Amino acid sequence: MMPSSRKTGHRSGKALFSQPVPGRASRAAREKDSDADGFSDGLALFLLHLARRVAGDELGVLLDFARAYSAMGLPNMALLVLHDALEADATCPACHFVLGSVFQDLHKPEEAIKAFKNAAELDPEHPLPWVAMGDTNMWSGDFTAALDCYDAAVAKPHLHGCAHVGRAHALHRLGRTGESTLAARRAREIATDCFITSYKLGLFHAVVEGNTDSAIECFRNCIRLEPDDDRAYSMLADIYMFREDHDKAAEYRAIAEKKHNAPSPKLSECWPRDKKRRQEQELGRGTELGREGKRQYDCDDDGSGGCRSSDSGVSAATTAVCPVPTA
Repeated sequence: MMPSSRKTGHRSGKALFSQPVPGRASRAAREKDSDADGFSDGLALFLLHLARRVAGDELGVLLDFARAYSAMGLPNMALLVLHDALEADATCPACHFVLGSVFQDLHKPEEAIKAFKNAAELDPEHPLPWVAMGDTNMWSGDFTAALDCYDAAVAKPHLHGCAHVGRAHALHRLGRTGESTLAARRAREIATDCFITSYKLGLFHAVVEGNTDSAIECFRNCIRLEPDDDRAYSMLADIYMFREDHDKAAEYRAIAEKKHNAPSPKLSECWPRDKKRRQEQELGRGTELGREGKRQYDCDDDGSGGCRSSDSGVSAATTAVCPVPTA
């Protein structure tokens, strides 16, 4: 499966540590869970469609809905919304960027790269479109082209840790392990203050290098930076399970499940932002918000090499640009 540049979540179910039950009971439980999940997904989709009808066509709003549809596994709906967004403003780099991410979901690497190139041309100083092109080439197996893209991202004035993680991965695949180690070391410097760089670097160490000690350090740093994000806990559970330390694996798995099911503490941050948007629209200042939306990438640079997500907790809706490194 082609990894999306926006989606890097690692979800593991309770079944890993649950006790076996008789077949009939197990099947009934699965059917019940499936019905509940189907109802929840249907309700969420209905509410999303309803919100879409009343939200208006401001550019930032359209981008939010495109991301939401894509996160729900509805890339074709996301494409329809992005069509409207690009009709409203074909010079919006973020629209082309999200379009490329949706094409990743659809396993269309050529279309994805074309969209990311459009974003890069419209916003030539930003590294993220180049990181995304590198990610797509990595998935396609063109490691040389991927390295060229990551090199281009590193050369941009905005510092971005995922570009260095990508370089480390591409160099490793090309057999240039010494240079890969140096690139990973540079990413590690940035990862100290950046959740997503630290998470990607942890994946690289664990999945590509097999260096579980360095991976554990990265994921623990993720927890320090974002204690309410469940993904690092899940990865630590997997690593300790691999090490056959079942007690620690069970401990981290339980925390991951609790964090995953808990409402995000950052949800309240959305309400003042939404209220401000409505007030400014009522005052006739919606065009200013539209201009802000034109550069609203999924994962942006905060000036120090860190990444910030446009939704809560670097969640699946708009998470960072690098895909999960694959072995």
